[in-house]
Amino acid sequence: MPRSLLIFVIAVLTVYATHAQVSFDAITEVKSILEGSTFVVRYKLANAEGRQFQAPEFTPFTIVGGPNKSVQTTIINGAMTSSVSYSYSLLANKVGTFEIPPASMIVQGRTLKSNSLRISVVKSQAGTNRRSDDKGFFILAEVDTSSTYLGQQLNLTYTLYTRVNLENLEILKSPELQSFQFEYISTGHLQAQTTVYKGQNYTTKLLSRIILFPIKTGWVEIAPVIYRVGVAGESNDDPFGFSMPSFFNTRIENIQTNPLRIFVKDLPKPAPASFSGAVGDFSASISKIAPSFNLSDAIQIKLDIRGNGNLDLIQPSLISSDSLFESSAPKTGDIVKVGEDPFLVKARSYEFLLTPKKSGEVILVPAFSYFDPAKGKYITFSDSLDVKINATTNSSTRENQSSSDIFFYPEVDNGTGDPDIFHKWYAWLALGLILGIYLIPSGKVQSWLQKNQVSPSAALKSKNAVQSSPADRLEQKLVKHLNTIYPHHHFESLNYESKEWISSSHLPESQSILNLIQEWEYLKFSKIEDKISWNDLEIKIDKLS
Repeated sequence: MPRSLLIFVIAVLTVYATHAQVSFDAITEVKSILEGSTFVVRYKLANAEGRQFQAPEFTPFTIVGGPNKSVQTTIINGAMTSSVSYSYSLLANKVGTFEIPPASMIVQGRTLKSNSLRISVVKSQAGTNRRSDDKGFFILAEVDTSSTYLGQQLNLTYTLYTRVNLENLEILKSPELQSFQFEYISTGHLQAQTTVYKGQNYTTKLLSRIILFPIKTGWVEIAPVIYRVGVAGESNDDPFGFSMPSFFNTRIENIQTNPLRIFVKDLPKPAPASFSGAVGDFSASISKIAPSFNLSDAIQIKLDIRGNGNLDLIQPSLISSDSLFESSAPKTGDIVKVGEDPFLVKARSYEFLLTPKKSGEVILVPAFSYFDPAKGKYITFSDSLDVKINATTNSSTRENQSSSDIFFYPEVDNGTGDPDIFHKWYAWLALGLILGIYLIPSGKVQSWLQKNQVSPSAALKSKNAVQSSPADRLEQKLVKHLNTIYPHHHFESLNYESKEWISSSHLPESQSILNLIQEWEYLKFSKIEDKISWNDLEIKIDKLS
């Protein structure tokens, strides 16, 4: 055989042998494992360079560590082998037999797949991997009551009890709280304490505190939570200390908490009309209002509440739906945390705008109701406010203000039962005549205008410009458009009767016009002076033509 041909055959055989040694395997040391335990899965590529490693879907197992990549090269008797591995630490949190699909990787231009793995998860016996006096540590899950009402605040806590040195505590499986709205409370500032449990001394540390608000009735369960912890080989006087001797002699343990079961009761029926979903212990205050308003005025009432209920779900209505007032959706303030021990307490304010529907003397009865779980009944805060609604629709004569944070300016009594004399038209007429008799013959009005170079017509325009606010100007513009759009009806102002007529007309543009009126009311009665907001509203009104 020619020498060149021999070399070629040897090279081909060498390449073939090298390819035969390439392998991509999934490896684990377990076939069955207890629920709540962890195990390691390793994917090893030998004697080849690969790229684009793709891990499989590990469900229902939970990844608690990895991927960790390692590279190994070995030379034995001149023969070199190499491998690259990707390892994962998995938590078995569901009982059953499960298959982990193959992983994949591109090697020498083609895709290699590993073998699949089959793992059986066996339910742990009572006390296994959970509480153990032999181990000297456990984590206790507690809730302040096993029977509660829908929406009532609960405290869920996880507390570590230990009589040995522990290191590097971490959570592997978080609590499943689909039946609750919840909020975590910080516990990092709390120190470890010493307590006696079942006749033995333990060092305890509050690991987690969660505020729960049940959102479904009936029996609800909170599954066990799993933690992983390092147990030091030697003990010392500090159960939570780190010492060099124990650092090199630490074993890893999983701790599974106890499950919890809670019965959630529905709220009693019937609930008051003013009930808005508040459950807990509350205090409330309702602002006072002025004694009289015009028909086109908006009445502003402020409700402040404080309590340990879920403020995110509370939607107070304050005023029942009737034929006397039209109420808009409240403007809500930010939620403010007041305290968190022993319960989470928050506060919030709500501002309501009420528009009178008819004139006359009425009694306004704002109310806020909540359910008190401790007393097992509904509690109502309410007030009775006598209000006079004047028939006039001149909205510029008075703006409602709340006495809780804005001062009122009621009419002044002169001691005879009549209003102040300067509120009478004849008082102003008499004053005008006196000024006219004094100023006109002497020519003082003309001389003042000439001196300041202001014509009488310009002075009149200046006066009108001062009196014309954005609210009044846009009201006039909107009324003008309304009279054009609805020629068979005469509008004078944007009062309740105008809105009722537009709503009953059922024309295609009625809803958009009502939205503009609502936006105008909000800007006016909220006393917003933002020119951009007023200009935006004016642009929308101009588009009506």
